[in-house]
Amino acid sequence: MARLLIIDDEETIRKLLQGAFERKGHEVALAEDGARACEVVEKFKPDVIISDIRMPKLDGFQTIERMRSNGGAMVPFIFITGHGDKAMAVEALRKGAFDYLEKPFEMDEIHFVVERAIEKGRLTGEKGRLSEELREANRKLEERLEARTELVRRIQHPKESSPVVADNFNIDVLGN
Repeated sequence: MARLLIIDDEETIRKLLQGAFERKGHEVALAEDGARACEVVEKFKPDVIISDIRMPKLDGFQTIERMRSNGGAMVPFIFITGHGDKAMAVEALRKGAFDYLEKPFEMDEIHFVVERAIEKGRLTGEKGRLSEELREANRKLEERLEARTELVRRIQHPKESSPVVADNFNIDVLGN
């Protein structure tokens, strides 16, 4: 299953969500504020972060900004708040949140949102892995193409060429 980090200054919310997600088989870490979450995230490496917005020390918006600046762009953030309005929802999404829920929320609703976030994170990771594999394959093809182009050039212009190296064998183009 997935690794979830729950950030909320209300212990009852943290414990409620922890129990609900652990029963679903997820591994859960808790933080009481954004400052603590920034410490936890380095070691825990969550797949999804669920964060309150209004908290002491670092609020949710400051937390997402700090984590994003430290390379956490791939981790979906879900904001939850009991003090929400449309402007706050827009701000959360502008800051890069995956979703935004107002307290009190239905457990089915947050489970659904978290499952979508987990899937998005999985697909983003898969996309990154496939992109890297494609870059590596293209690099190898480019190297082979350059080597073959050089071999053809040397065959077509033997007087201008020094011995040709192909597949780690020294080939004298002139047959000497």
